[in-house]
Amino acid sequence: MSGIRAGSLFNRVSVQARSSARDSFGEQLTTWTEIAQVRAQIETLNVSERFAASALQTDLTHQITVRYHAALWADPKAAAKLRIVYSGRYFDIRGIDNVDQRNRVVVLNVAEGLSAG
Repeated sequence: MSGIRAGSLFNRVSVQARSSARDSFGEQLTTWTEIAQVRAQIETLNVSERFAASALQTDLTHQITVRYHAALWADPKAAAKLRIVYSGRYFDIRGIDNVDQRNRVVVLNVAEGLSAG
């Protein structure tokens, strides 16, 4: 897949970054801040894809396809610390595939429901 049709990116998702702060009692608080909203295609992995992922000791549940944005996806290690939020659902990014290394389309391998706070 070297490109993606704009019409297939019909879900608007929030990209969030984790930050830490201390409350007035000195307790460590974790908060999430939206850093971007992007259009995405969200696909649930089928049974065989999930089985293959579990063989690699991962808990992948979905793939989310988005357009490449250097500020978000250029550094896979930094991007793996982000999460995607869509319609009250949370997706932790487990891996990133810059399709064909062309900086046009990125496929995020994600696990649902793990970073609510």
